[in-house]
Amino acid sequence: MNVIVMGGCGKVGTAVDLALKGSGINSFVLDKDGEYKPKVGLLYKFMHVCIPWSRDFHRDVRMEMKRYDPKFVVVHSTVPVGTTRRLGYNAAHSPVRGQHNNLDNSIKKFVKYVAGVTPRTTNAVAEHLSECGIAVKKWSKPEETEIMKQLCLSRLLNDLSFYEVAHKICDENGVPPSRLFDWTWTYNDGYRGSIYTRPELTFPYGKAGGTCVRPVSEMLYKHTKHPWLKRNLDLFRGSGVAK
Repeated sequence: MNVIVMGGCGKVGTAVDLALKGSGINSFVLDKDGEYKPKVGLLYKFMHVCIPWSRDFHRDVRMEMKRYDPKFVVVHSTVPVGTTRRLGYNAAHSPVRGQHNNLDNSIKKFVKYVAGVTPRTTNAVAEHLSECGIAVKKWSKPEETEIMKQLCLSRLLNDLSFYEVAHKICDENGVPPSRLFDWTWTYNDGYRGSIYTRPELTFPYGKAGGTCVRPVSEMLYKHTKHPWLKRNLDLFRGSGVAK
């Protein structure tokens, strides 16, 4: 089987490519930093899209779809709601979860959700990923996986917002901020294995960690205009920035 990994030199693309090659699939890397491109004219069953979201996302993906004519397109990228459906009936969304510095292992550690524009696409992509040793769960439409991935990262921003505010409250009241760590650790010790444990994070000092937490939260805010998201974004970007 021939497949293409678009953006195969990035962290997401590399992890996907390794999973494919490890299953004996003939995977071609398509990337601006790559040494060569897949051959035009071969039959490609899947094209795995692993490029970051940008204004040119649809243009770039459609250009490669036209060039290589894959039977199915699998979007692993975090994208705005409705992005996958715009690519056509043969497209599915299957977001990546896990630490980006360890995605090679994470991609087979976490359940990978698959939601195609049509049931046929969902089933084909789910079977393909399962054959690569990836645990798969099927959902009914790509809008579900698109919004869940955004909510996942927005939840982390919310947790970071608490730590940002907690640090300021401690300072204002003459309490060493490190007390929060001690309190949280011992609190969790009493609740290990239950639903009551709390995130054990470090103080963000005005920076919403990582390269995707804040941009994805902004992506979700543009779609929903929800005040909860605006509050968290404003905390890290300055009052009134999120519009």
